[in-house]
Amino acid sequence: MFGIFLTAFGALAEEVSNSIGKRDVMDKTQSIFTMGFLQLSGGWLIFLGLALFQKDSWMLSWQTFPFLLLRIILEIVQIHITLLAIVKAERSTFGFIRTLTIPLLLLIEILLGYRPGIFQILGMGIIVFVFSIIFLKHDFSAKGQKIVLCTAINAAFSLTLYKYLLTQNNSVVAQQFIVVTVILVYLLLRAWYEKKESPLRGFTKPKLLVQTGTQTIAFIADSFAYSFAPASIILAAKRSSAVLWAVLSGKNYFKETHSTIKIGIAMVLIIGIIFLMIQ
Repeated sequence: MFGIFLTAFGALAEEVSNSIGKRDVMDKTQSIFTMGFLQLSGGWLIFLGLALFQKDSWMLSWQTFPFLLLRIILEIVQIHITLLAIVKAERSTFGFIRTLTIPLLLLIEILLGYRPGIFQILGMGIIVFVFSIIFLKHDFSAKGQKIVLCTAINAAFSLTLYKYLLTQNNSVVAQQFIVVTVILVYLLLRAWYEKKESPLRGFTKPKLLVQTGTQTIAFIADSFAYSFAPASIILAAKRSSAVLWAVLSGKNYFKETHSTIKIGIAMVLIIGIIFLMIQ
């Protein structure tokens, strides 16, 4: 239960950060690379502090390095396409389509030996049903749908690797610090050499500090949530709560249409989450 609450709170913080970043990229005041750098830098600093001052938080098994390397590659791809999806797709479309990761992740976990209960299967069925509605109804903008779909599929594999590495004596701090360090270098270099921007200047702007701070809260909450429950359940809580926050953000901040229908569909997703919580 705590893991689900943690990830739902993190989803709210992430929506605030994504909305600020999306608006600035649309207004051409920052690129997607600066946006990503600002969003991840706060979490990196926290994990750096944990690694330096809590020695028992750093656990790394070098025997699993090939899997860690594969995860780094997938995460670089994930951050790039996710940033594109945040900017190109409507907030509600972004939130709804990413629920596809949930049944994909559950399928992977079943193949690896996890046995869901009848209520969890029912909850997954509801989520799949909602996902099918998105592509059948015309209330959802088609803009950016394909790239959001790519983020949903890639996330299933990267999260499976993350969970596996946790079970092989690789701590949250060690994993996330290494992965995020590589991603930050990637984003920094792309911003400098491709967009001629200095993401570090964002720390001098109050609004961008809010963007960084809220994403930091989301990053920490999400990273530790996977330690409290199976990855499919945590991700289901994250995606479903993210849908509700995205619909509300889209309606109130980006003036998206068909909000009543979207909120109704989001409520159905929450019902699916309730079934997922029943053991």
